[in-house]
Amino acid sequence: MGVYQKGNAYYIDYYADGRRKRECIGPDKKLAETALKKRKVEIAEGRYLDIKRNEKIKFEEFAEQYLKLHSKINNRSWKNSDLHNLNILKRHFSGKYLYEITPVMIEKFKTERIKEVTPATVNRSLA
Repeated sequence: MGVYQKGNAYYIDYYADGRRKRECIGPDKKLAETALKKRKVEIAEGRYLDIKRNEKIKFEEFAEQYLKLHSKINNRSWKNSDLHNLNILKRHFSGKYLYEITPVMIEKFKTERIKEVTPATVNRSLA
């Protein structure tokens, strides 16, 4: 974390939620130092980027939105491809919120699905 100058502007550099953030503050070094302190306080209090909260949308709701807003419009064979794949994915992920689906859960799905079909079919389902 720190304040640095690049050209005529001062920037602040800090980490929030495990990600590096950099912001251009302006030509005043004291203002940049104050802004960095403010960000540190917001991070410590858990108020930083309160806007970015996990949306509570279930997998099956998202699947229906995907079919309606994207698949039916852009893919003539949506019933054969997307609808079929989403029904398979719903068996494994229904009832879960999107933010709850982890890479481990996806790997478990892949290992269970490979017992039924070829690995290429599993990859197409996930795509």
